[in-house]
This record gives sequence, structure tokens and C-alpha cells, in this order.
Amino acid sequence: MVYFLYLCIRGDGLIIYLHSCSFITFGFLSSKKRDTLKKFLYFTSSLYFSFMNLISMVMRKTLILAILACFAFSITSVSAQKTFEGKVLKEVKEWRIDGSKKKLDHVTKYKDGKKVEEIEYSSIGEQKSRTTYTYNENGKCIEEKYYDEYNKLEKTVQFEYFENGKKKSQKSLLPNGKVKSYKEFEYIVE
Repeated sequence: MVYFLYLCIRGDGLIIYLHSCSFITFGFLSSKKRDTLKKFLYFTSSLYFSFMNLISMVMRKTLILAILACFAFSITSVSAQKTFEGKVLKEVKEWRIDGSKKKLDHVTKYKDGKKVEEIEYSSIGEQKSRTTYTYNENGKCIEEKYYDEYNKLEKTVQFEYFENGKKKSQKSLLPNGKVKSYKEFEYIVE
């Protein structure tokens, strides 16, 4: 689904409508991006209506332009993906060059712009370690799984986040699921 923002300016203020249409030529928004867009639109429209009675007509037009600029910026950042030469990145391979020999050193795989797997290889080309990454609907990494050279699970690290996106806690689990360590994050602000 592609979401379009329709603005209707009337004497009593700004009304924001979100309308969905399917246009293949413009691409698609994932549910995560759609939810982020909805939250942004709700926030900006709430701000607009809160201050509507306090500003003059000239200021209204300026505010409309500011909202549109913020909207354009948020769409750009929401849909940002890792790219190379304008194409979506799927995998990065790092090669070790020893004289005339070229050996695979490291592979990083991506899905929807997020790193989903990393594999490190030894000097003789065998797997040294592997790490997989799992993300939540907000794009935050919620789990990392670490494997050894035999692809056997060594540990799992799970993350929790505050509503503002900052890391809340980190839990390391042994392969049998028992907690190895746990830590919480505290943010001290002025």
C-alpha cells in the first residue's frame, strides 16, 4: 500500500486525511512504515490543532509548509534502505587477499535494509562464527544468536526497548535457555 497525504485547508484550520491506494509504480510501504507514518501524521495534526487559535493566518501558512517539510523528511527516513549504486543491498562479501590468493573473509546479509546475518570465515575458508539478527516492528534488534564454527548455538542475546526507542534491558541466554547474564540501561538526563 502507498499512503498519500491529502490536505484540505479551510477557514477553521488544517484537516489531514490519510488515504490508501495501490500503485505498483510508486512501491510499497511495510506495516512498520505505515504505522510510523500514521503516528507522525497524528502527532503533527495534534500539534497543529493545539496551536491553531494562537497564530495568525500568515503563521498558518508557514506552519503548513513546516508540517509538509517534516512529512517529506519522515518519509525519506522511514523508507531508507541500505543501497549500493541505487539498488537495494542484499549481501556484502569481504575477501582476504594473500598474494595471488583470494579467500572469503566475511559475509553480511540484509533484508529490508536490516542486517539479518553475519558469517566470519577462517584463513582456510571455513566458517569461524555466525550471528543472526531479529527485529521488531519498529526496526529495533530484539535478538542476536551467536553460533560457533560448527553452526552450534553458543548464546542468545535478547533486547528490550523503552517506548522512545532507547535500549531498556539486555539478557544473555545459554543454549539451553538459562539466563547467563542480565543488565538494565539507565539514562540520566538534565
